[in-house]
This record gives sequence, C-alpha cells and structure tokens, in this order.
Amino acid sequence: MAVTKKIIHKVTDDEVKQCWEFGLKYFLDDTKSTQNRTGGQNRGVGGVLDSFMNKIVEIAVCKELSKLNKSIDCLPDFEIHALNKGKTEPDVYKIVEKKYKKERNPNVYVEIKNISDADNWLGPKADEIESIQNNDYKITDTKKMFYVYGELVDSKHDSNKRHSSILGAYMKKLIPGDPVLMNFHDVSDLSVEIKYVFSVHDIQKLGVSFPKGGYMVSPEIFVEPAAKTKIRIRNNMKSGQYKKMNVGNKTLPKETGAFLTKAGREKTRLPYPKSFGDIKFKGKIEMHEEKLSSLVNHFFYCLNDVAISSDVLGDWNFKKGDVQNYRITYSGRDPELIKNNTFVARRNQKITDRLGAIRLAEIAKSI
Repeated sequence: MAVTKKIIHKVTDDEVKQCWEFGLKYFLDDTKSTQNRTGGQNRGVGGVLDSFMNKIVEIAVCKELSKLNKSIDCLPDFEIHALNKGKTEPDVYKIVEKKYKKERNPNVYVEIKNISDADNWLGPKADEIESIQNNDYKITDTKKMFYVYGELVDSKHDSNKRHSSILGAYMKKLIPGDPVLMNFHDVSDLSVEIKYVFSVHDIQKLGVSFPKGGYMVSPEIFVEPAAKTKIRIRNNMKSGQYKKMNVGNKTLPKETGAFLTKAGREKTRLPYPKSFGDIKFKGKIEMHEEKLSSLVNHFFYCLNDVAISSDVLGDWNFKKGDVQNYRITYSGRDPELIKNNTFVARRNQKITDRLGAIRLAEIAKSI
C-alpha cells in the first residue's frame, strides 16, 4: 500500500478574486457560449460565475506544484482562448523558470478536475483522451498525461451545506454587512485538498473497461435499509415471502437490480457488467430475491461476520446479524455508452491508495 499524505492548500481572497474576474470577463465576451456543458441550458452571469469559481482548484494545484519544485512557477490557464475545435489546453498552462525568468511550455500535460462526493469513478472519458492527445504541445505519451483531482473543503462542514459556497463567500466579502450574505461562510474557511493524482497510462492499466454500447454502472452495489426496514425484511425472509437464492459457491449472483426503459422498446433487465468479474464473499449469508415492477432487490442476512471482495470495486465488511440489499444499478441520466471508456472505482482503496496526492511530486519534478 502506498504512503498516504494529505496536500491541503488554503484558499486566499486574491485567488478567489482571480476566479471572479475571469468569470465576469468570460461572460462579457460575446464570442463565448453561456450554455451549460452537460445540460445545454443557458446561464446568466450568476451561473457562469458559479461554474468558474471551480478554477480555484486549478490555482491550488499550480501553487502546490510550485512549492514542490521551488525552481519553477506553474501558471494556471486563465486566458480566454479562441474556439479551437478538437484541441484542449492543459490546466497547467505555462512554466516560469525562476533562475532565468523565462516562460516555457510544460513537459507533461496536466488536467485538473474538481471532485465531489457524487463522483464514484475516476478517470477521463475516451473523447477526453482523444482531445488532449491532439494538443499543441506535442505531448502524446499517456505516461506524461496526468489528471489531478482536488476537492474544495470547508472547515465549517458540519453546518448548513448551502452556507458553504465559494461564490457566496466572495460576495459576502464584496458586500460586507449584507444581512442575507452574512449567512455564507468566509473565504478563510475554505481549502482545496488534493485527492488523487494519476496518469492516463495508470487508468488504462488499472481501470475497468466500460465498452461502447454497454452501460455505466454504479460501484456502490450495496444499499443499507433503514433499521425498521431491516426488521421487516428479516421477517419476510423467515415467512417465505421472498425467493431464496443459492449462494453456496461463495460468489454473489451476477444479476442486477435495475431495468432499462427506452421509448418504443420493451423494458429489459440491466445486464451484469462482465468487467466486474466475480464478487466473492467469506462467511455465511442467506440471500432472498424480491422482484418489483421497477427494480429487483437481493436482500441478504449475515449468519456470521461477512467479508466481500471484488478486484474491481474493493472490499466490504458486514457484521453478524446485519441485513443488506445487494443491488447493482446504472449510473447517470444517460447510462448507455457511445464510446469505450476505462475508469477506476473511487471506493477501491487497493487501487486508489496508489494514486494518492503524494504523486504530485512526480509531476513537479518532470513538468
């Protein structure tokens, strides 16, 4: 297991101001689209500003790279580029050699992503790789293409989540004393934690394949019922209301709990992802199936302590007497894939421990 080390960057007022001004300039540029990238909805100035506040993660990564290699300054991309279809620029845009006061292009390609709790899979989509391989810096080796994932964290995380907003915090600073804006936390409460660092080569080597025409599936395959629901499930198991399943081979059934519905087509069961392989367990369980019109539940009762393991998804441990629901379902609004993709399950620590923040030093040395 790799050594884990946290890299946390404290956010400053000047850094947030840089994101604020970039967002305003972008919005006022008539050549730029104001549509949301994923949904296509038009955004006003507030929506554009909110999205570009995420560039604080790019600033944080560049600052931390510069700390790790004191001979250089890493500059984030804060230029408003003309549309250049089919090509992207790296987020670490330029390198300044301090000794010679000379600016140059980076020697490795770095893409910086803002990660949240909702992100279950790590890695670039196939079209992203195609795009960055067609870069102006002639960096085509996947071992020299890096992804850095950072997360904006709030020291007051235990309070109201809606009060934690980098845009709200900066507006609070701009308009001091406003009774509504006073509800937001302060910029001084915010930091960026570097969570994962890996190359495209790492993901292609360590990740799981999601082929074109297949479906994006959630790696969170167990749903814990509420305490009262567990009692009801256990009683229904005892009374024979569910179909009992054979799990004597110490492998969970290769069945899913979701249906696919498409216009003009009959409802079909989501296929089990072949790339998941076997999901094995140690211990004793009773498993029962409940088929409903919209989903299928696979409830199991732990007769003793149970350890479940998957090379792709990671490990789980459940205590004797526990009741869980094994339910594989799709992920996202449009789960059918139009290209081949390769990802790593974020919850699989056997892999993600090798992709930790400590690897930022690898980039700092080679960039």
